[in-house]
Amino acid sequence: MENNSSESIHKVISSLKDVKKIYDDTLLNISSQNYITMPNNNKIKNIGKLIDSSYYLKDGEDGFKKAIELGKELLSDGNLSSKQLFLLYYYMGNAESDLFNFTLLKLTKGNKDMLWEKHEELENSIIYYRKALNISNSNHINEDIIKCQILVNLANIFNTTGRTIEAIDYLNQALQINPNFGMALGNLGVDLLYYSEILHDSGHKNVFNKYGYINLINSLNDMSLDTESREAFNKIASNVKNMYLENYLRDKDTHMDKFYDYDGDYDKKYRKWVSKNTLYLNPLNDLFARSIVENDVITLPPMSTRNYTKPYFHGLFNQIKQEFATARYLYYEGVSSENTHFSDYGVKLTDTFDYTLYSYNIERVKIAYRMAYSILDKIAYFLYLYYYDEFLENNVKNRSIDFRTLWYTNNKKKKDVRSFFKLSLNRCIYALYWVSKDIYNMNLKNPEDYSSCLEPDAKKLNELRNALEHRYIRINEYGIDIKRKPEEEPPNIAKDISREELEAKTLKILKIVRASIMYLNLAVHIEEGKRFDNEKENIELPMYLSDVEDSWKK
Repeated sequence: MENNSSESIHKVISSLKDVKKIYDDTLLNISSQNYITMPNNNKIKNIGKLIDSSYYLKDGEDGFKKAIELGKELLSDGNLSSKQLFLLYYYMGNAESDLFNFTLLKLTKGNKDMLWEKHEELENSIIYYRKALNISNSNHINEDIIKCQILVNLANIFNTTGRTIEAIDYLNQALQINPNFGMALGNLGVDLLYYSEILHDSGHKNVFNKYGYINLINSLNDMSLDTESREAFNKIASNVKNMYLENYLRDKDTHMDKFYDYDGDYDKKYRKWVSKNTLYLNPLNDLFARSIVENDVITLPPMSTRNYTKPYFHGLFNQIKQEFATARYLYYEGVSSENTHFSDYGVKLTDTFDYTLYSYNIERVKIAYRMAYSILDKIAYFLYLYYYDEFLENNVKNRSIDFRTLWYTNNKKKKDVRSFFKLSLNRCIYALYWVSKDIYNMNLKNPEDYSSCLEPDAKKLNELRNALEHRYIRINEYGIDIKRKPEEEPPNIAKDISREELEAKTLKILKIVRASIMYLNLAVHIEEGKRFDNEKENIELPMYLSDVEDSWKK
């Protein structure tokens, strides 16, 4: 459910007649000769009113398009303050999202298959919302209500595109700002209930349903919640309540806080950090940071071997999990270690007078970034093996497989999604496809690829990866912007980045990869379930696999 309005237009509306008057008056202001000389603040307010009134009229395609046109003109003119940009990006995100919802989804009657194709309105909406958040975070803009609305709207789009894990994260960010925000609580409840549907563990399903119900009930305490949303959340909560005993729904689950013994204080500190940052490969970690989530519990399901005698899918998934766990721990050590590591003693380095930092801890963060980023291509390779026959029919060789281009019959133009992905009707495969839209694939023949990424930081993330792998990178403690004269060194010889930015981008990649591994795991469960239903008359000799032993203590 979308929380769209920001201009409090709903507070002055008593009928559609009032909405039509606001719409007509706004168009009149925009069309007048005074609009050209109007202050930017007033222009932005008119754009917001046009979008909101078009939304309430439920048939505002022309209004949305006009608002987007005016917004682009303002952006091209420049001279906007950070707060003005923040508001304009928010409004344009609303306009693009509403245009998508009221036109394309309306015409297709909500058919999700059409979302495999490129829809600029939906993608633009994601980009504008993300840009607004980036500006808000970097400039400390005090607009908490609007920021919460952006996060809720982004969460709804992400859930539409199958990316429920990230949708839950956006809603939790909104609740960190305002723990009582009804739209965030209600939508979080809905998303948790959806998450439970794709889980294969019945115990996990029950816990997700329970906390989905709790969030739905809590959302009703927000007196500002609109009537339509209140009724919808209450109805969904009632349906869940009918499935369980009331005692179960009221139980505080205190046993979840005393699940494991720790191997000392350092082990405990690390595991608490992982769960707090939602980095365990465990669905329950998307619910909370409690002792019970502190393990990477996900594994592949029983799988059809296709006449092969080795469980190579499980081996590849083992590698993906282990590399992620290692990257995660390397990152933690790199950002949390306060002392110089003994391996740095005696390493003689030259002071180059540019404040560059060198240490084993920094190298651990750099290794974590490279290792985590590379897992995305391993996920693509897993999907290639999984759909091996279909790829062979398309004469696709594994050397051309990477996470960004895996999906398309024409990799250079990034269009025409492969038919077998569309026909899979697997929402978690669909989620991975949309995750790939956040990643930039280096293709110098097609520089427009940068603009096709939905993550505003995609170019910087990719440039950082390439600099870490192949080039000269300088990392400093305080982000000092050193202006170098042309005679001092060749242009672009090194990439300069602050330690804070390196750590933030590494954590961001870890979160993207964690969600992708979760989607891959769930996608295989869904797909194997369908194959079992279709082929259950064919009897196969089972292969029993045990766990690799580790030193984990219960």
